[in-house]
Amino acid sequence: MKCVERGLVSADDLFALATGQGSEPAATHVAGCPTCTATVAGYAMADSELRSKLARADCPGALVLGELALGFLDQQHALRVYAHLADCPHCASEMKLLATELRDEPLRELITGPGLLRRILARLVPVQTSGMAPAGVRGAMDAGPRTYEAEDVTVSLTDQSEGYGTARTWTLLGLVDIAGVAPEDGAEVRMTSAAGQVGTAQLDAFGNFSIAGLQPASYNLELRFPARLIAIDNIEIGNTPA
Repeated sequence: MKCVERGLVSADDLFALATGQGSEPAATHVAGCPTCTATVAGYAMADSELRSKLARADCPGALVLGELALGFLDQQHALRVYAHLADCPHCASEMKLLATELRDEPLRELITGPGLLRRILARLVPVQTSGMAPAGVRGAMDAGPRTYEAEDVTVSLTDQSEGYGTARTWTLLGLVDIAGVAPEDGAEVRMTSAAGQVGTAQLDAFGNFSIAGLQPASYNLELRFPARLIAIDNIEIGNTPA
């Protein structure tokens, strides 16, 4: 079927009508022309579909929503997605459905999400009696070296005193070795006591670290690596005579 008045309206005129912006003469023509009426209807449907897709161009995919529902996204990424959900009813609806479907996922508890570290308690191995510090540990020592092992990680510790009397403090010196290879430079070391955190350090390129200004007490040490945390509990510092 052809337009009843060919040439009276252009394709641009018809598209303008489809988007609600047409002129009155064009609207009058379309009202009496079945062919142009069908064309305008087709344009309106295509425009609606395009607008729907463009409106969701910034929406996160189903995979991202699924990871959010399972708690696998890192904190910053999760906050961005939650901010989007607050303004997007489509994604909010999908998120609600995913959360419901994944709530009883039997494998969920077997999967470790990012930011969750395996905590491994190191064991104390027999103390060396040679009186020599492990290679790489800097400084003179007040107590014999203590060696701990956890999986493929070996940690050698010794403490060194500074000052006298009430001004006397201790420095913990450590050397970390992973299966014969020095760990990645910059791994974090944290030391705590019953009073809370007392010091932090970072491993150097050779696996060395030191934490100074310690008072006589029992301490706990944590070595934080990308996928695991090595814990050493009850490290006694300052038990040597003054």
